[in-house]
Amino acid sequence: MKHRPLVGSSKSSILVVDNDAHIRRELVDILAHEGYHCIEARDGIEALERISSNQDRPDLFGCFHSPHERT
Repeated sequence: MKHRPLVGSSKSSILVVDNDAHIRRELVDILAHEGYHCIEARDGIEALERISSNQDRPDLFGCFHSPHERT
């Protein structure tokens, strides 16, 4: 099954948020293989810091069961 890009073009960026580094890395590998630029964060706090820094502006944000506290 061929997947279409989720957003605009293959250069779209996705912010992947998960407190488990292994799961986060797997998601990033899959998405990068599909042509997406991935930004990683280990929790919601770090995700907000990345977004508010004006350095990283993702087109799509994905949070996968990430707690409010850093571990």
